[in-house]
Amino acid sequence: MFYYKAPEFKKLNKDSSPNNIVHPIIVDTDFHWKNNEVSSVFGDSSSADPESAGVNAEASRLKNDMQNIIKHQNMTCRYQLDGKTYLTKAKMEKLPLGSKYDMVQDSEASLPTHMLCPSPKINHAGQGKMDLSINGMDFHGNFDFKFTEPLDVYRINPTAGPMGGNNKIRMIGSGYKDTKEAAFAKFGTVTTQRLAKKEVTQMLWNEASYMATMDLTVYDLRLYKHKDHDMFESDSYDSIEVMVPAAPSGSQTKDKMLGGPMYVSVG
Repeated sequence: MFYYKAPEFKKLNKDSSPNNIVHPIIVDTDFHWKNNEVSSVFGDSSSADPESAGVNAEASRLKNDMQNIIKHQNMTCRYQLDGKTYLTKAKMEKLPLGSKYDMVQDSEASLPTHMLCPSPKINHAGQGKMDLSINGMDFHGNFDFKFTEPLDVYRINPTAGPMGGNNKIRMIGSGYKDTKEAAFAKFGTVTTQRLAKKEVTQMLWNEASYMATMDLTVYDLRLYKHKDHDMFESDSYDSIEVMVPAAPSGSQTKDKMLGGPMYVSVG
């Protein structure tokens, strides 16, 4: 793929992401659709020298061709951490995200202005680097990028409540404080309050103590087999209380409106 000049990747909208979440990282980018460097490289285009003016006229036509780049591109984001490399597929965008851009370069407003660069899911956290390429080989940017601890819910207490909501539950998990941006609790399809980092506490896990405080019947306890996350005695976990919203819908049984299971997540 031939291009007049490599794109200039200016800044990221986010420089961190929980390592278990794919985040859309938006990169402000100058794709050099128009050549703004003629006068500094080739001199003043108003020069009386015809030969010089001809050179400037030719130079003014030098710019990256979007159709050529789209046809032959291999847009790639490269994340590096602790000697390992993770590649994700990038694409050109203009704001607001998802807006269509014209294939004909007739106006600056119609052209892509950003790269959308998904962060990868990885199994460890730390400070790393991120750069980008439009051909899959030549990378530019060299941004600092941090993978924070996974953002997740391991347990909640209690595990049941009224359909009208307005009761508190305690969420136990990880990453509530580590992420730079705001995190929110989500009940089913309803996103509720922001998790206030100053209210996050650390708790030492004790399975017996947790089970003793759960609002469950003996029959419910027999059915309780949540083993998605192994939690270890005396390990420290993030803990925070959140308000439960009203159930968005119930399951209809004959003439009675009954409650049902609802998944709790953070993001």
